[in-house]
Amino acid sequence: MSTKAQRDIRETMLSKIDIELENLDMEDRTKRVKDALNKMGIDEKTASEIAPSLSTDINISKKITEMSEVGLSEEALESPGRSALYTGIFYLIGALLVIAPFPPLGHVIGNVGSLYVSIVLVALAQAISAY
Repeated sequence: MSTKAQRDIRETMLSKIDIELENLDMEDRTKRVKDALNKMGIDEKTASEIAPSLSTDINISKKITEMSEVGLSEEALESPGRSALYTGIFYLIGALLVIAPFPPLGHVIGNVGSLYVSIVLVALAQAISAY
């Protein structure tokens, strides 16, 4: 799935949460924030104590619920342009690993020898990227 599609899906989920929280009364919003805090690892007693005060501010309620339900905030979504740039850079680096041995080594050890060097470099690159 493309970064743009992932971003669109997450933004839709975030806006749905925003609309839901804006239309809830204070009691239901407090319950939703308390449930979000519980999902984030805060014990029941502490969540019950702090949820009412956090629920008075709609923006804080939104951020807590979004972090709990979607897993990240709107600010953390990656830019599709940056993702494309990184993909292009690493594609070129990967291509250079395969092509680079042929011109310099072709004259020294022949084309077959440089093919073997190229295969070893690709195997090393894949082994490194697996971790």
